[in-house]
Amino acid sequence: MGADQIQIDVDKLMQQITEDVADRPLIPIPPPASSIIQQPVQMLVRPSLWKRAKGRSKRYALAIARRVKHFGSRARQSLAAKKHKLKAIIVQSKPAPPPIVETPIGSPQPAPTPVVEAPIDPFVNRRDSEIRIAVLTPCLVDGDAVGNDVMGMYHVLMKQGYVCQIFCDVWTTSAVDVKHISQIKSFLTKPSDILIYHYSVGWDAALVPIREIDCKKVIKYHNVTPPQYFENFNPDYTNVCRAGRAQLQTIANIPGATYLSDSAYNAGELLELGVSPENSSVLPPFHHIDSLQFTEPDSSVLSAYHDGKFNILMVGRLAPNKGHAALIEAFHHYYRYYNPNSRLLIVGKADPRLDKYSNFLNQKVAELELANAVVFTGGVSAEALKSYYLVSHAFMITSDHEGFCVPLVEAMSIKLPIVAYGSTAIPHTVDKAGLVWSQADPALLAGSLDRIATSESVSRQLGQLGWQRYEEVFSNRRIEAKFLQLINHLAVESK
Repeated sequence: MGADQIQIDVDKLMQQITEDVADRPLIPIPPPASSIIQQPVQMLVRPSLWKRAKGRSKRYALAIARRVKHFGSRARQSLAAKKHKLKAIIVQSKPAPPPIVETPIGSPQPAPTPVVEAPIDPFVNRRDSEIRIAVLTPCLVDGDAVGNDVMGMYHVLMKQGYVCQIFCDVWTTSAVDVKHISQIKSFLTKPSDILIYHYSVGWDAALVPIREIDCKKVIKYHNVTPPQYFENFNPDYTNVCRAGRAQLQTIANIPGATYLSDSAYNAGELLELGVSPENSSVLPPFHHIDSLQFTEPDSSVLSAYHDGKFNILMVGRLAPNKGHAALIEAFHHYYRYYNPNSRLLIVGKADPRLDKYSNFLNQKVAELELANAVVFTGGVSAEALKSYYLVSHAFMITSDHEGFCVPLVEAMSIKLPIVAYGSTAIPHTVDKAGLVWSQADPALLAGSLDRIATSESVSRQLGQLGWQRYEEVFSNRRIEAKFLQLINHLAVESK
């Protein structure tokens, strides 16, 4: 079977897994002990399982090698394409607008034309005839999913020649020039100008320019976590999320606004609040996967976890809506009844304000006797993140609430097979490119992991399905084309 030939039927595969799980006796498999090398372990494990286990290390190494080769070839292909397009621009006899090329998010951008700012209005010297586009967000943080989407929009708009400016209240990035929201009124001065507001949390300050500035409004809806997930862990988070959900009704009632949602799930919430379908579209968020292709892996992570164990990866901050407890329970089922030579890697930053939740997870790991098999990495660098994807053999997520889930797309881009609990937006993001279950049943999730671990064909084809979905729906190139189609339409309407 060729690399691009996919014969797997995901629905049939899930039915087979369901039947296998129902028929399988729950016989615990003791983890290998250093004092018991071969024969005693063979006696404790059924012969069929032992035979399968002996071939796993080789399959795991081959799977990692395929992903390393895939990521490296993607980077080389992207770089070669850029060089070819650059050469074509240079040899043109007449100046022409630069082509739309796929530029990794976070890569150096051409310096904008210097603008001499007036002391009162920093935008007064820009041509009044140009359509100005303001991208508004409460805060801008490097590496944050919403921040990556904001930066992606900004770079695309600047590349197309629009006069674009990011506004927010708090920011930590120095990659681009950012202005405070208090200056937005002096930037948006004409009805033809466009305000793009990224909504992911309640923010009263944003309602002022939305109501008072006469311009076109675009709302990018990332969803707001329901407050009940934080009620047992942090009252401040609970109140912030409750306020954000309450303000969503006001956001949905903005006259003449255009609504862009990360997922069909998010769009459905807006439609329930009264947004017209004619004014609503689904636009996945821009992401940093392009730049990740050019990132050098962290060798210390590769050496630490490329050790023959079956690595299961989850990426996401430690927050109650992420469903880590169900994740740990599913891994425990797999570790105990299928493969004690396995490991769960939980990559995500812990929030000091949610220490109660972190302690709850650590206690659960201890109760299930998984201290040597579950790794909480904390926040990691881009180099380390890439390495964790490279050393992993499956991506599993059991989150209770997601507005999109960028890590799923990251897994698709590197051909990492996906096992997921299909809550909220997850079925819309994965579709048929992974094993998505309607319930977070530990037995079904563990059975899915076993099928990936024991069948190279299943692992390879699920990875290929994810890659195809990434290329067809979630690549920055696809997102850019759809985004510009909308923005250019709004700009034409203004003329």
